[in-house]
Amino acid sequence: MKKHISLAIPAIVALLLAISNMAKAENEAFFSTDPPQIINDNTTVTSVINVSSMPTYLTEVTVTIGQLTHPSVGQLQIFLISPSGTRIKLCSRIGDTGDNFMATEFDDLSPTPVAASSPPFTGRFRAQGVLGELQTENPNGTWTLEITDLAFGDFGILTAWSLNITSGTALDWYVIPITQNNYDDRRPQISGSDIVWEGFDGNDWEIFLYNATTTTTTQITNNSFDDLYPQVSHSVVTWHANNGSDNEIFLYKKDTGTVTAITNNSYNDSFPLIHGPLVIWEGYDGSDYEIFLHNTATNTTTAITNNSYDDQYPDIYESRITWEGYEIGYADVFFYDIETASTTQVTPIGDNDWYPQICGNNIVWASFDNVEWEIYLYNIDTPSITNITKTGENEGTPQIYANNVVWEAYDGGDLEILMYNTKTAFITELTHNATLDQDAMICGFNIIWQGNDGNDSEIFFYNIINATTIQLSNNAYDDQQHQLFGSKVVWQTNEGSDSEIRLAQRKVCMQMMASDLDGNCQIDLKDYAIMANRWLQCHLNPPEACWK
Repeated sequence: MKKHISLAIPAIVALLLAISNMAKAENEAFFSTDPPQIINDNTTVTSVINVSSMPTYLTEVTVTIGQLTHPSVGQLQIFLISPSGTRIKLCSRIGDTGDNFMATEFDDLSPTPVAASSPPFTGRFRAQGVLGELQTENPNGTWTLEITDLAFGDFGILTAWSLNITSGTALDWYVIPITQNNYDDRRPQISGSDIVWEGFDGNDWEIFLYNATTTTTTQITNNSFDDLYPQVSHSVVTWHANNGSDNEIFLYKKDTGTVTAITNNSYNDSFPLIHGPLVIWEGYDGSDYEIFLHNTATNTTTAITNNSYDDQYPDIYESRITWEGYEIGYADVFFYDIETASTTQVTPIGDNDWYPQICGNNIVWASFDNVEWEIYLYNIDTPSITNITKTGENEGTPQIYANNVVWEAYDGGDLEILMYNTKTAFITELTHNATLDQDAMICGFNIIWQGNDGNDSEIFFYNIINATTIQLSNNAYDDQQHQLFGSKVVWQTNEGSDSEIRLAQRKVCMQMMASDLDGNCQIDLKDYAIMANRWLQCHLNPPEACWK
């Protein structure tokens, strides 16, 4: 046996070295096999692509419609649906009476919004939704292209489509300082690899942009007035700034490096939000607050509301907007469909319904029924309202993504984080402790919140698929103002003298070598030990066959 072991060790080393350059594909194209699909009037058709054998941590996906012929593409609505069920809008009701998608690639990194283009759509475009929201999902499984013809009169044919998927293996978390200076940096926001925040330069607040891929920081503004509340999506940044007399909304496009004023009037326009190419905000029209929409693709601005009461706190997802309107002294929930230009009052007058949030076909909000605060869910398609909490305790600040709602609830002693699934109607308690947990955020299958560890506030991360909680920060000062995109988490940390911006993300192994037996993305002594142990457990005859 000793002779065999002495022969085995150099053989194992040679074997590991020989296969150390073999790797799983980090990037691969997948093609549909079920077209052609006929797209009839006023119907929905689907085509699928089955993905397998890819590393399980998605980092990027692009979609190519090889050929879709239709004489009036403005009738079409096209979604990509991931194996996990996440729906991303590629385009909807664009192109009017033009025809055809021919070699049309949807890529978040394209500088050209598809909504700003004309058919036939050929080339590389940014979708109306954000494909980056699929980051961290498992790419293996069935992907679906869903095409709906929303009108009568014409039909089309889908001939070919494909996916290009980049994925890797998720490793450990690590935290890096985005800022480290002698002034305050606060209110970070994140989309993809782009992080924005407002930083004090010694005179006033300015807007900064950091790219996690290139690790470069850009100071977007440099003026003599405050620039505040930045938001980012699709490499476009928006914020409001007080120019000395009132607040106005500004826009920065990373691909051109230009700053543009969206508004220029004599009243306050404040607190913009952005999703894809669409920016919304609340603006004072001289008598009350109204909701406004700006399309960065078409450079057009629309007043969504025009009434005699305040409309505030809007939220947006793809082509739908929700907000609270103070009709007859009560806060009620409304939503607006951009594609149909129609407004719906969701809640009746009587209770105060606050801070609505929207994702897909669902809206959530907190409502006070004169006893306590409860969480409600509205389904746009049904349409129906569901009270998802009936605990007798106060519940508030709900957030929603896909089929999951998260919020904070008072349990009689402190605040805890809860989650509700719209498909199962099941509530999961994510925290159960004697300290404060609050301000839950959700993106994809990941949830973050601010929790007190007995000394100060720290940032916690929960993955719905694995049902695991990780404490991302662990220090002696408060971490707060957290935001999430995929599995990238940013927050503001108060280090005593000033506040700084931190980023937590996972290491991702993009080339998992076949000889990396312990999955840490490198060939090391652990791999040799695993191979040696496997050989020792082998009983083939002759023994040399164990390493063949």
